[in-house]
Amino acid sequence: MTNNSKFNSPDSSIHWTTSEEMLFTAESKYTLMLPRDFPMMIKFYQFTPAHPVIPNYHDFYEISYFYSGKGIYHLADMDLPVRPGSIALVQAGQMHNAEADPGEAVKTVSLYFMPELIVHPGAFVFEYNYLLPFHHHKTRIPPVIQEKDIDRPVWNLILGMHHELNAARNFHQLVLKNRLCDLLVTLLKKLNIQEDTSLNHTAPITKIKRLEKVFNFIHAEYKNPIHVEHLAKIACMSKSYFCRYFKQVTGLTPVHYLLRYRIDKSKELLMHTDHTITEISFQTGFNSQSYFDRIFQRLTRLSPNQFRQSCSKTSVQ
Repeated sequence: MTNNSKFNSPDSSIHWTTSEEMLFTAESKYTLMLPRDFPMMIKFYQFTPAHPVIPNYHDFYEISYFYSGKGIYHLADMDLPVRPGSIALVQAGQMHNAEADPGEAVKTVSLYFMPELIVHPGAFVFEYNYLLPFHHHKTRIPPVIQEKDIDRPVWNLILGMHHELNAARNFHQLVLKNRLCDLLVTLLKKLNIQEDTSLNHTAPITKIKRLEKVFNFIHAEYKNPIHVEHLAKIACMSKSYFCRYFKQVTGLTPVHYLLRYRIDKSKELLMHTDHTITEISFQTGFNSQSYFDRIFQRLTRLSPNQFRQSCSKTSVQ
């Protein structure tokens, strides 16, 4: 197990963001905004089986370090096991989300940055290599790697960058950019990635844009019956091609994505209303309470009643 002794005691400067605090657009885009003058941000997260995060994407790159807990990292159409010391590399526009294993509480830290911070217009061609670790189809490295494989204390590095970012001392932006570039070069060298400057940063986002109308329809009509054939028609694709394309982009089948979205909406009602389980099941598009109970327990490892009780206990504490 990775040695995180430096962070054994609580740090008052860290806020562990939960899934309930994360906001997404109708197209499942994470609404987090990076500062324009220095597009870098570091966020700390915690997830449980009862509070997963829906598949989402963003316009910036992400280095996500798993501090504690075990789970599955869904990246596009890949399901990747993660444990303490795992590092996930996410390209701008890639659909992804973390899901904790039963009985686990996963804590992660994410370093976000815009590619323009590293490779700006007019940059030398060789500088594009900084971003190669994120382009798995070119590098043939897994999108989730282990800290021990690069022999670098990534947790301590990102934690130090977090403190540097908060302190905002003289030239802190130069310090932070240099540390990020140093980490990226370490990845390039330790993983034996070959030089390649023919990168397409917009490809994943372009794929998501083809599904924008589908996401809008699901998020507007989730209370009503929705058929895959109609979703394929909205996307102007055949049913078979649409199902393959949707799974490739989001990591979920259209039906699974719809169920996840309905369950997320039902959790909001369970937490913030006193509606009965039966009422909530029909309000979120399920045609029977028994089916709703079965899907809810499959996706959250809790029954709707257990979930409501756990939220009540948390709010009391």
